[in-house]
Amino acid sequence: MRDVERQKAELRGLTTEEERDAFFRNLVGELDHEEELNDRKHCRSDRRSDFDISLLDSGESLETPIPRQFRELCNSDSWDDIIFSQSPDDLPELTTDRGVAEALSSLTGKRKEALFYRGVWKYTPQEIAAYKGVSDRSVRKLYSEAIKEIHRKIREKD
Repeated sequence: MRDVERQKAELRGLTTEEERDAFFRNLVGELDHEEELNDRKHCRSDRRSDFDISLLDSGESLETPIPRQFRELCNSDSWDDIIFSQSPDDLPELTTDRGVAEALSSLTGKRKEALFYRGVWKYTPQEIAAYKGVSDRSVRKLYSEAIKEIHRKIREKD
């Protein structure tokens, strides 16, 4: 992008309407190009899953910046987060309803993980998929199946 003062000087040097029109067309084209570059830079879908979440457990100093939501996991000020929700097996402890707790206990390991990371820690399916090495579609499916299974087991109890 050109310097603003240089653009003003260039504009003052233009004498005909056609020259001014060409100048503004060119300027709009440059601005559109810059906007496209900015959109590509900030809206890339693959940027969210670049971070390997397993690096948090390594305890090593990282040159890669840790995303905000992962830093919060390491420095939690909430005693609830410290006492509960450290693993998918803690899910039944997060509810006082006995029926829901039993339904949560009966889930398979993968469904429990999908429900835990998505429901408790609020990770996106893409983030969970990158961490677990599976597709985000399978994460969404496991999560949906977990919810359906919980609903079914609660209805059976009633």
